[in-house]
Amino acid sequence: MRQKLYITDERMLKLMEWAVAEGVSLNETEYLERINFPRTNISNVRKGIQSFTKEHILNACKLTGTSADYIFGLTTIRSIKPSRKPVQLLKEAVMAVELELKANK
Repeated sequence: MRQKLYITDERMLKLMEWAVAEGVSLNETEYLERINFPRTNISNVRKGIQSFTKEHILNACKLTGTSADYIFGLTTIRSIKPSRKPVQLLKEAVMAVELELKANK
């Protein structure tokens, strides 16, 4: 039976989605490994059967630069550090140069 998720679990799941989308982690599995959460337990969190511990939350905050206030629902502002890694910045620069070259033809 599906239970209502705690705000901490909702926010942690959103943070995981964000981290993967922004390239902080390659995928959910890597993200969960980096916060030391067993991949096999994520379905229990989504069902509301299990929750992230304070250690998982702390690890996620350190990994992403997110404020614990956001995770605990005290603010709606994530307060994240810039997440784009040098490789991502380089890819964006190459794309910008390619667009500029095409525009100048």
